[in-house]
Amino acid sequence: MEQIFLFVLNNAITVNALIVAIIAVRALGKKMPKWIICMLWLIVAVKLIVPVHFESGFSLIPTREPIPTEIVMEKSAKDDSGVSSLDNEKDFASDTMTDNSYGNVTQISDAELTGNAGSVDNDSILAKIEQVMFYLYIGWIVWAAGMGVMLMYAVITYILTRKRVSASVKTASGVYECDDISDSFILGIISPRVYLPSTLSEDAKGYILKHEFAHLSRYDHVWKPLGFVILSVYWFNPLCWIAYILLCRDIEYACDEKVARNIEKIEKAEYCRVLLEYSIPRSMIAACPVAFGGIDVKSRIKNVANYKKPAFWITVASIMVCVGVGVCFATSRGTEEAKVDEKASQAQAENVGKQSVDGKWYGIAAAGDCILLEKQQPKQDTTSYEYNMKNIFESPEAALKVLESDGEDWGMIASDDNYVVLARREQIADGNLTSESDARWDEQLRESNNSILKEYLADDSANYMDMILKMRGDNDLNN
Repeated sequence: MEQIFLFVLNNAITVNALIVAIIAVRALGKKMPKWIICMLWLIVAVKLIVPVHFESGFSLIPTREPIPTEIVMEKSAKDDSGVSSLDNEKDFASDTMTDNSYGNVTQISDAELTGNAGSVDNDSILAKIEQVMFYLYIGWIVWAAGMGVMLMYAVITYILTRKRVSASVKTASGVYECDDISDSFILGIISPRVYLPSTLSEDAKGYILKHEFAHLSRYDHVWKPLGFVILSVYWFNPLCWIAYILLCRDIEYACDEKVARNIEKIEKAEYCRVLLEYSIPRSMIAACPVAFGGIDVKSRIKNVANYKKPAFWITVASIMVCVGVGVCFATSRGTEEAKVDEKASQAQAENVGKQSVDGKWYGIAAAGDCILLEKQQPKQDTTSYEYNMKNIFESPEAALKVLESDGEDWGMIASDDNYVVLARREQIADGNLTSESDARWDEQLRESNNSILKEYLADDSANYMDMILKMRGDNDLNN
């Protein structure tokens, strides 16, 4: 269930941009046909309920999963992912870092590196995972309770309305009159019925039936309850409430527009009069029924009075805007990247306990108090330093963290896109480094050291030890 809740959370986050875009289109597109604006809300519904994600290179949404679904993996997978990389980083620094071409090496023992750093890191990672899972579980309970309340409200509203019209009388096919209601509405989804107050005049009844039959022809008796069900799932998102309220308004606007398109200009005034006279204000959001009046009556009357059939180019432009909004805000980017990530995740799950060699940093050389890291799998002939899977770090910062676990001061003295030189800045026990030479590792020399590193990388015949000596400014590593 946590995975379902996470799916809902991700949808609730990514749909916000789409809703805001539609609100902006509504505000700017005053001349757009109202039925096209209703189609925009249909895009929102599709995005929120369809589990298949659509991706496009034109999308402005960077990811379809702002909250990674990997956080609900099995507990064993979490433990492995939280421990293996830390253990490998510690093993790297605990090995003797030997350059067979030179006798001067730094011996870093297990006793110097173990301490409490590894266990503390592992415990903190597992604690964070457990905390996230706990919050997800609590969130799922609150979300399910809220959704249950919303759906119960819809069911109770339907039952009470059904009971209120139980004594109605059929006057035509699908049309019923009732003494116990004061407003006209449609009730039912599969077999919808139009209910009219028995006090309506014949003239008013004609215009109201035009309106209700326009609702039926547009299947508004289906879209409105569906919108409320979706709102019940995403009840915690304020923008979804705004979207539902605007959907109810746009449904009425589109229906009025359809009626106005099929009546004479002189009849528009009478239709507006009936709309004003028989409108019942509502203070609550309803899942059903689809009613004749009560929603933004003033704006509806204004729209009917000013309605003119839109020009062909306005309709075409509106459809293009609708498509553009859908492509830009209802999809996400990175189809190929997503496939690569998915395959990588599957490969990692199939090789639990094995260290990945992609995107890691490798210790490929060590001499004196310096270590050279490379960001790709090193060539076997890079140095005579023995390469093995233990000499792997997640990042240079992770390497520094391991090296400084015994209290010594290590720093990054040179860096390139794929190479980093780490050095111990403190004076070592044998006194080989003086305070003057130690100061050379400070940040002020980073630029010159980077130049030395680039020269070393550009020259295939360059020697690693010569690069270190040149960075130190010494003629001998022991002087």
